[in-house]
Formats: sequence, structure tokens, C-alpha cells
Amino acid sequence: MHPQISNKLRRVAPLLAAGLACAAVSTPTMAASNSVTAGVDLMANGEFPNVVASATVSPSQPATLQAGGITVQIPAGAFTTPVVFRLVENSNAYWQAKAPAGQTVLTNFAFVVKTESGQLVEAFKKPVLFSYTNPAVGPKSEYWNLTAQGKFAPNPIPPKITGDTLTHPIAGAVVGWAVTSPAPATTPATGLPLAPIMAGGAAAVALGAYLALRRPQEAR
Repeated sequence: MHPQISNKLRRVAPLLAAGLACAAVSTPTMAASNSVTAGVDLMANGEFPNVVASATVSPSQPATLQAGGITVQIPAGAFTTPVVFRLVENSNAYWQAKAPAGQTVLTNFAFVVKTESGQLVEAFKKPVLFSYTNPAVGPKSEYWNLTAQGKFAPNPIPPKITGDTLTHPIAGAVVGWAVTSPAPATTPATGLPLAPIMAGGAAAVALGAYLALRRPQEAR
């Protein structure tokens, strides 16, 4: 082989190897983007044992699921085959024990989506829109991912909060989610919310002042 050609091949060989390595990494990533997967059934593993809403969703038709303050809007074209879409939950108390300090769990939920043959669907062709309405929702409410290991992780996309309603798009079903709000301040002795106690104390002071002013007038 000509020396110049040999030198060129030696220089190109590392680039070819790097290209093959990238291809090897990207292949599983592309495979994971397919809608039908063999992932974690968040209902079967016990994290979200309760079905609160369910619907059979056709690829060409939109659908809406509702449960309590939760609404899930599924657009047409979210799936390529008919699926059974389940909205599942656990008790808030279960997740409260795992919640970050200073946060109160308002709701928790997950999706279990399966084809008619029972295969899990974890990636959606179009995102669904989750919304949650609760008087406790406010500007400081937070939206969390709940991992299959039972841990809270901040969702990288901030939710949209309008009044007492929080909304967030969801493009897959590989984790669960929770909505929290800051826990109200409590008294050290009783653990009861501080605001009602302070309001009650202020009312008592006002009533006392009113009675004190009336007594001299009544004595006349």
C-alpha cells in the first residue's frame, strides 16, 4: 500500500470508530422512542394501585378522563393503535411520607396505557394535557416526577398555574407525578395551622375591646 494512503487511513480510522460508537449508542435511543415498550407497569408494582378513570382510546378520536380535580385531555393521533388508557393513583398519605420537607401533597397520579394485546405504551405520539384544580393550588405549587423507586424529582418543565388550576403536558408514561403546595405554618405546641389560630386570637381581642367599651356606657 502506498505510504500516503496508509497514513490517511490511520488518520481516518479513529473517526470511523467514533462514528460506529455513536451509531451503537443512538440505536437503543431510537428504539426507545417507539410507542410500544416493555417497561414498568406503575400499577402492578404497587406505587399506584387504584384505577380512578379508564377509557378505550381510538387513534383517530380525542378522549378526556376525569377524576376528582384531575382532567386528562388526550388528543387524536396520540396513539397509532387502540389503547386502554388508565389513570391510577395512590393515597396522598403514602406519598406525603416521601415528600420533600415543607411540601403538602395535593394529588398524585400515573398513567398505565396498554394495547389490546396487553403491551405497555410508554411514549405518546402527541402529548396529553394534564390539569388539576384545587383551592390549595397557587403560584408556589410544584409539579414533581415520582420515580418507580418511590422518589420525588423536580420536573424540568415548569407547570402553568392560572388561579387554582395547574396544567402540564405529558408525553409519556414512564414515571408518576405529584402536585404539592408549601405546607402552612404550624404552632410548635399543637402542630395546628397557625393562620386560623392567629385569626381566632385577633377576633377574641377585638371582641374583648368591644365589650370593654360597652360596659361603661351600659353603667350609665
